[in-house]
Formats: sequence, C-alpha cells, structure tokens
Amino acid sequence: MRTEEQVQDTLYSETDGGHTASERHRESDVIGNHLLVEFAVLTLLSCLKKRVIPLTKNTMSQLLPLLPLLLHSLGSRSTAVVTNTLQLINLVINSSFAEEILGMNKQTAIGKRLIKVLRKCPSALHPVAQEAFKALASIIRSNSVEFDAKFLLQWSFTDLEQSTGDKQGAFTLLRAILGRGIVLPEVYDLMDQIQQLMIRSQSSQARQLSSSTLLQFLLDYPLGNKRMEHHLQFLLINLNYE
Repeated sequence: MRTEEQVQDTLYSETDGGHTASERHRESDVIGNHLLVEFAVLTLLSCLKKRVIPLTKNTMSQLLPLLPLLLHSLGSRSTAVVTNTLQLINLVINSSFAEEILGMNKQTAIGKRLIKVLRKCPSALHPVAQEAFKALASIIRSNSVEFDAKFLLQWSFTDLEQSTGDKQGAFTLLRAILGRGIVLPEVYDLMDQIQQLMIRSQSSQARQLSSSTLLQFLLDYPLGNKRMEHHLQFLLINLNYE
C-alpha cells in the first residue's frame, strides 16, 4: 500500500501511458480540486497567522460554518492539504474563544476526526501525525472530552526511538494526557521507554523532551512508593552515563 506522501507524489508524476482519455481527465480534476483546496486553506491560515484577519470572537463565529468543510478536507489524499488544515484547526482550537464558540460537542467531533486521520498515517513521525497530535493535545487540555487514550499511547510512540524526525507533537500530546491524570498501564509502560530515551537517544530534542515529560510524570502523576523508587533508582544509576 502506498503512503500518503507517495499518493500525493503520483498525483503530479503519473504519466499518461496506459491511461484512457477519461482516466486522464479524472486525474486532472483531482489535481485541480486539491490545489484549489490547498490554496483556500493556506490563504485563510496565513491571514489568521499574520493577523490580517484578527482571531476575535466574531471571526470565530464566522469560521464555525466552515468547520464541516475543514473536517472533510482532512480526508484529502494530499499531505499539504491535510497538514495546512490541521494547522488551521489547531489555531482555532487554541483561541481564547474556542470553548465558548465550539463547545464540547464540536471539539469532541474534531477529536474523533483527528484520531481517524492518525489511523491512516503511515508513521507517528509523519508531518500529518505530528500536527494531529498538537491539535488533539489542545482539545485534551481544554476540556474533559472522551478520547481513545490507549490507542494514542500505544501508536503515537511506536517510532519513538528513531533518531530522525520531529517528535514535538507526540510529546505535546503525551504531556496533555499526563495532565488529565488518566491512570492506565500504558502510561506507566510508556514512561519506562521515555526514561530510557532520555539517556540513550542520539537526538538532543528527544532527550530534552523526554526529560521534561518525565519530570512532569514524577511530580504530578499518581505514583506508589515502589513505582517512584523504580524511577529514582534508574536516575541514580545513570547519573554518570555518557
């Protein structure tokens, strides 16, 4: 099965060999449609980021009717369309008026759609996955919406030990889950991996993110005496690790 990036590439690079005129016409329509969507989303995103359109309560109310279209755009085969749409959704979710304008129902709908996007991603390090993590983290932090915590914890860090790739989004999501204080075996198992990553990763970003996340876990998360002793012993043993 081709990855999302490969599908996007073929939209631009497939040759006409072996294709009928009608097939070539349909492919041309697909390319044209996704370019128009990308242009529209990117234009709106740029205007909001540069405050050409201020993100006021009135603006949020005007953006609300666009929400179904934005969620629909997340089903695009174009990585650029999905990534820009996620950035736009994240911008809206993080506005000071999001909870009042969107409400819990709409934020729950956005969260469910984001998890569907993640289930289609070829890797947790994919740019689409990282943007989806950030948007989900904003939703999880802002209210008590229900979400598939087990799936997120198990899948979001499957590529954790890879030295390449931006992991900021995944750690932002993890810290949001920790902040909710959800007690699951998957959290404790994952934190064992995080402390190993903090010591052994070749990536300075991964080490720094692991360190701050582990600190939050030790300070704020429900821990029994044995669990706390386990982590403290690990830290003491590795004080001189180079």
